Amino acid sequence: LLILSIISVTASIAVKIDSAVVVLVCTQQEVRKHIYHFPIEKCSNFTDCASCITKGGKLCGWCSLESKCSRRSKCANNNYLLRWVQLQLQCISVELVLDSASGSDAYIFPADAKQIIFNIENLPPLFHQEIYECRFGSYGSSNLTQISNNSYACDLTNMTLQGTG
Repeated sequence: LLILSIISVTASIAVKIDSAVVVLVCTQQEVRKHIYHFPIEKCSNFTDCASCITKGGKLCGWCSLESKCSRRSKCANNNYLLRWVQLQLQCISVELVLDSASGSDAYIFPADAKQIIFNIENLPPLFHQEIYECRFGSYGSSNLTQISNNSYACDLTNMTLQGTG
């Protein structure tokens, strides 16, 4: 933000112009009146990290653990590493590591599979007592376990159809 001069604001108002919200700031210097308008980004219009960062405007960023585009103040723990990001290269990236022996790109796992392995980039570090969880709909959930630097696993050994027994 570059401030060229300090001005005395006589009035300001937020208005909607062509579906965009802008702030109009009226000033009076000498005999002339000036009207400035500043667009206010609607961060919530963007539903993925890439579009939030590339199209959301300077005040928007991706709140990684809440999966939402927001202003920094609307993201919990926004000052911690990778929790609120404004660079596309900081977006969380998840890649499923497929079994190369099967030669298949399908996300179908054998019935005796013990775990699913993911490569995950930019996963924010957790606080004490926080955990990441793998959820498999009605089949259950398990903790996400870090195997190495960016490799994580979800345990499948206790997956059963919930509500059956």
